[in-house]
Amino acid sequence: MKNLATVIISILTLATCTAQSSSLIKKNPKGLFDPTSVCFVQTVSAPTNGKYLFVAGQVGSASDKESSFKDFRTQTRTVFKNLRIALKANNASPKDVVKQTVLIVDYNYDKLEILKEEARKFYGDSFAASTLIPVPRLAIDGMLIEIDVTAYIKN
Repeated sequence: MKNLATVIISILTLATCTAQSSSLIKKNPKGLFDPTSVCFVQTVSAPTNGKYLFVAGQVGSASDKESSFKDFRTQTRTVFKNLRIALKANNASPKDVVKQTVLIVDYNYDKLEILKEEARKFYGDSFAASTLIPVPRLAIDGMLIEIDVTAYIKN
């Protein structure tokens, strides 16, 4: 019975993650790792009746002063807040994001858990393709995370 429940949950999760959003087709193909538990999808394709938006790496502060950088969770929340502002300024939303690249200083699984929690709040169940890169440092001392995204906006 426990295995049946796991299978049903997996099917529902996969169905949710392959649903189309803004005409985007998001899939986790069989044979690849199912990344829904870590808040991304393996592939995203888009029709040609729209435009792409490239958002520069957003960081966990509204300024570039070292003293403005807080703990990892606060920075991660601020990154997603800044991404939302950039998307909204271009008539886009998190559901339009097709790819994200995440840079994390001194990466560990505690930071991954925080990233997953905050990503779920930002994306809901409409995850993007994603690459996470552990790095020794970012551009300014105190920066712990940076995320850039590519969005597709349908005409």
